[in-house]
Amino acid sequence: MSTDGTGRCLVCYAETKNRCSRCGEAGIDLFFCSPEHQKLVWPGHRFFCGPNAFPLCFPFLSDEELELIIKNLHTRYLKVGGQTSTLYESLNEEGRLSIQDVKSMLRNELHRPQVDGARCVDEQYYLVSLRIPCESDSLSTSTRLLNRFASTAQYLTRAEAVPEDLTSCSPAEAELLHRTFAFVSLVLQARDLLEGQAYLDGISVSSATVTCYKGLFTYTIDRFPPHRAASISAAFRQRYPEMEFFSSAPA
Repeated sequence: MSTDGTGRCLVCYAETKNRCSRCGEAGIDLFFCSPEHQKLVWPGHRFFCGPNAFPLCFPFLSDEELELIIKNLHTRYLKVGGQTSTLYESLNEEGRLSIQDVKSMLRNELHRPQVDGARCVDEQYYLVSLRIPCESDSLSTSTRLLNRFASTAQYLTRAEAVPEDLTSCSPAEAELLHRTFAFVSLVLQARDLLEGQAYLDGISVSSATVTCYKGLFTYTIDRFPPHRAASISAAFRQRYPEMEFFSSAPA
């Protein structure tokens, strides 16, 4: 981390000079007050640290994700907007592609072995929308994190907090997404640790989750007009209603 300028920690919202240098090289200033807080959310931040930070880009599908999506192409699921669809229908909206065409597109255009994200707007749309219905505790932590990131990003899109094309986000909107992904990383870790250790490197994951949630609300109030801040807050409360029990986040 570098110490140029000041900002607010993505985890606790404390003022700090410790900037993520790789994200800074990509054109966005993201801050962590300590190496411990950066490490705490690294399982999720690593996907968007550096070249994928700004414009914010979701990574290509992993081998596990590709296999899962192909296996569930005809499974009907509830979309964020309330409609139902199958993955095959979502990928074949004009009805011109056979099942083999769709599988070929998934393997050749959306699947890569590395973490680097895709820059094409259409690719990014699919890399977000395909991940939403695929949630299972049997999946790897990386896959579950990306699924939850995608789902939450869709909620924010519906709330008009961020544009549907995430690569066109302003710096403030992109930082909102980075803060959101830090929070989601903590949520998933807190749930995984519920029956095991509750601390990582001496930090209470549950307490850090609540603090990060409050910081999200404070950030929206600080950086967005009141009507947008209200819609963003409503989106978070709808996506994570259980947090209201633990947090007294401002309305």
